[in-house]
Amino acid sequence: MGSPVIAKIELWTEGLNENWGLDINNRRRIDRGRLNPAELRLIAKRVRKRNRTGAECLLILTGGDRYLEVHVNENDLLLSNPQDPNYQNVTIPDKDLKDYVEQYFTVSIEATPFEWTPSLVMQCITLLLVLLGLGVVLVFVSRHFSKETGFVQKPAIIELNDPIASASAIEDYSGIYATGMWDGAMLIELNIDSTFSYYDIKRSGQQRYILELVHSGTYKPVSEMGRMAFLTELNFIFYPDEEAIIFQDREYELIAQSRQDLPFIAFTD
Repeated sequence: MGSPVIAKIELWTEGLNENWGLDINNRRRIDRGRLNPAELRLIAKRVRKRNRTGAECLLILTGGDRYLEVHVNENDLLLSNPQDPNYQNVTIPDKDLKDYVEQYFTVSIEATPFEWTPSLVMQCITLLLVLLGLGVVLVFVSRHFSKETGFVQKPAIIELNDPIASASAIEDYSGIYATGMWDGAMLIELNIDSTFSYYDIKRSGQQRYILELVHSGTYKPVSEMGRMAFLTELNFIFYPDEEAIIFQDREYELIAQSRQDLPFIAFTD
């Protein structure tokens, strides 16, 4: 007897460029790869924020034999199935999108036994060798940046002498920030205990993401030329912004307050 599961969902976009910027004159469909339904709300939020007012694009979802179009505009989400004339422009709030898509793409399939094949064995061996090589590189980078070098100049800062103000700043901006939710994006976790972790985001094969730790350490609130910032022991400096932080001229958007809010991400320490 079959068991209900969520079909593998693929995402395409229309009206956006490669960097998720609005491009209403470009109707070329861009393949964004496999999707976890929990990501949809973040994608809609990112599109609206990046394109400000007038945001309007199309998210095309396919899974199994099902097809769904999500029209994102400035205020609403409109869902349609172009193959069904009775299923057009169904309006739902952003917060319900994940559950709605999961229900829409839930199918019943028969369980099949797992089998090791020569091709799968070779893929696992190749992946292991790549991970070993990456580990060597990360060890070198970590040791290199553990000393103050010319690559990371020490910024001109003033430490905050008010412990209450420092604690308040850490509490206000603790959370998880990311440049996006796709393979190759970056993620920064600022913890309430003044520790941070910096990750590289990798997509896995199970509608999930795996984080590869680049560096971790401690941070503290400081003032740089009158601007609030967070300084790490490696002289990395994060600039708080409204629901975001800026690091090396890249915006990291607040995506969650804690790891529990991101069940589709596997954190590594």
